[in-house]
Amino acid sequence: MLNKKMIIVFLIVILIVVLFIVNLMKTNNLKEIIEEKNKYAYNNPIVPEGFKKIETESASWEIEDGIPKGWNKGLVIEDEIGNQFVWVPFVEIKNENLLNLYVYNVQDTQQREEQEGKYNEQIKKYGGFYISRYEAGIPEDLRDNIKEFSSETNDIEGKPISKQGSIVWNFISLKNAKKNSNNMYQCSNVVTSDLITSIQWINVMQWLYNCGYDIVGAKDWGNFSNVNFNFTGYYSTDYGKTYKYGENKMKSQYNMILSTGATERNKSNNIYDLAGNVMEYIDCWVTSRGYSSAGGHFDNIGSHIYNLSLIGVQPLEKIGYRIVLYII
Repeated sequence: MLNKKMIIVFLIVILIVVLFIVNLMKTNNLKEIIEEKNKYAYNNPIVPEGFKKIETESASWEIEDGIPKGWNKGLVIEDEIGNQFVWVPFVEIKNENLLNLYVYNVQDTQQREEQEGKYNEQIKKYGGFYISRYEAGIPEDLRDNIKEFSSETNDIEGKPISKQGSIVWNFISLKNAKKNSNNMYQCSNVVTSDLITSIQWINVMQWLYNCGYDIVGAKDWGNFSNVNFNFTGYYSTDYGKTYKYGENKMKSQYNMILSTGATERNKSNNIYDLAGNVMEYIDCWVTSRGYSSAGGHFDNIGSHIYNLSLIGVQPLEKIGYRIVLYII
């Protein structure tokens, strides 16, 4: 028979085992909670339902140490009809020029609060946001029915695309650029879309700056008047009125507008044509003198692409737009 001492020891052992199991369960539950909380961190982006992961040479979704190893190089997703978007992780804005620029350009308090609210909500939930990989393009069916592009043909409401080789959607007003950005996913219950805002543009610029891109003199990775390079795609030498197609063609004229993603040279963290080609509307601070835009364009030299410049109120060949996603 077991003596009293042995019984006490046995009970203590049982108690220790039970406590160990309980603590282990608590630890596992805590681990699950932490993992769930950090499921969509800046370095582990969500892929919205209906989109798929796209592997690229510069950014891979392959998991390494629990996260995609290409998370900071521009992870790409694609929707069911081929539109592509790039993950932009949240970064703290530390560049003084960028901070000052944001404060200067978004002077409408209500607009700033609304845009920062939407931005902050996405950052808190998901750690970043998706930006269209390409400048907004004209849909193929519309493009094929236009002989000469102008504000009459382009300043209309429609649904843009974010695909390589598209004719950029320029000659458009800010009003219609914003409408079209909203139209891209108007029937989706997974994501909504909108025109890029100032705070998002500044986030992109800080991210690129952190990754070593020159955002002051961007002529080495943009389509500007003072650079030449080879490309394959559509091009215009008459300020966007008509286009021809060229394969491995040298950009020799200063005023060439190119189709989207025409050369790997003009890619930054998997996003094409942020520098040059056409300027892009920024959804902020409309004034009587013009609208805010960024990125520079084909007919000027490559410098200060982070700048939010003012342009005239009429649709121009020099300006297009870029789209962002908001995950519901």
